Amino acid sequence: MCSSDLEMNLAESAFSASQAIATLEVAAMDRVAEDQSADPDARERALAMLHDQRYQQAKARVMEPLKHLYELLESRTREEVSRAKDWAMVLRVSSVTFGVVLFLLVVDTFRHSIRMLGAPLDVLQGAIDRIGRGDFSTPLRSDPAAPGDGNHLMGWLDRTREALGKAQSAREIDEAALRSDWKST
Repeated sequence: MCSSDLEMNLAESAFSASQAIATLEVAAMDRVAEDQSADPDARERALAMLHDQRYQQAKARVMEPLKHLYELLESRTREEVSRAKDWAMVLRVSSVTFGVVLFLLVVDTFRHSIRMLGAPLDVLQGAIDRIGRGDFSTPLRSDPAAPGDGNHLMGWLDRTREALGKAQSAREIDEAALRSDWKST
């Protein structure tokens, strides 16, 4: 928190004025110390010094710059709090915007992956597993969000499944023909 020259001048002015009050207070204490044994009313006169017009004016000379100083400090603090609130709002809006953009990016990435893969990863993994076990009879179903032309990984797997199914059928026919030829000989 930096202070202005005006604030420093007001604080110094209040300090200087408080020295005048201290001088009056020391004079009142000295009067009580000197006159207490000789004059029983000295204490009352010393107290009156601390409540007379001169003392009240000196006190006002201390309080006036302090009042102005506090007003300046309050104003500056209010401005800094307002700037901090504005900055917090900018950060809040930026964070929300970033979150929304990030969410939309994730959704777009998911949709793009469905278009490329033809199905979610777990469905794709199941299809690869079935083909790996030799199940070529069950057609693979693409996700409705995937392109209808089959130009995606699931479509390629389905065409591979069909080709492997045809090859397996041809092999089974050839094996059956070989077995029947072998039995007939």
